[in-house]
Amino acid sequence: MSRCSIAAWKIAAPFSAAAAMVMLLIEFAVLVIQIVPLSQIAFQGVIPPHRVAIVLGASVKTPTEPSDALDDRLKTAIELYQAGQIQQILLTGDGGAFRSNEIKVMKQVLLTAGIPDRAVSTDEEGFRTYESCKRAHEIFGITTAMVITQRFHLARSLFLCDSFGIEAIGVIADKQPYRRRGFFALRELGASVKAIIDVFLLAPKPPVEVD
Repeated sequence: MSRCSIAAWKIAAPFSAAAAMVMLLIEFAVLVIQIVPLSQIAFQGVIPPHRVAIVLGASVKTPTEPSDALDDRLKTAIELYQAGQIQQILLTGDGGAFRSNEIKVMKQVLLTAGIPDRAVSTDEEGFRTYESCKRAHEIFGITTAMVITQRFHLARSLFLCDSFGIEAIGVIADKQPYRRRGFFALRELGASVKAIIDVFLLAPKPPVEVD
């Protein structure tokens, strides 16, 4: 091997090792987060009753209108409540301190649909899925729950809830094809790696501090 080849190998070796570590972390995240929780996902017709359902927040179109994905999560919760499969609904998302007031929109949709106010709890500091699951257990004392969100988001949500002591089942809220669905599915790979880091290596701080 020439001196140039040896020098090039010495330069490339650390990058190759780093790339291998990244790939290993991605594979581990996909296994632990995207595959292991699959048995916890319930399907229509076989959803066991639970006292509490956690509805995870998402973006809103306007200050009074939820996005399509968020609207479907809320419709799913309404259907489950009306069917007597849940007694209490926890709405968790941004209360306006971070980006937009998801909680105000979410609660209004439920109340307009006839869900009684006494059956609805809200967490305005569920800025991300991590905070939503963490606070559901630590602040609201939830130990068993349904988690309602879209399929591409569900496995990571279940992993995070499990990590914080919530025995959860997932309910798929997909009621239509969504724009940029492929993008969101790919984004979940990166989010899965971050979830592994957040839970096992370095707990993140909330994006904003609320007094």
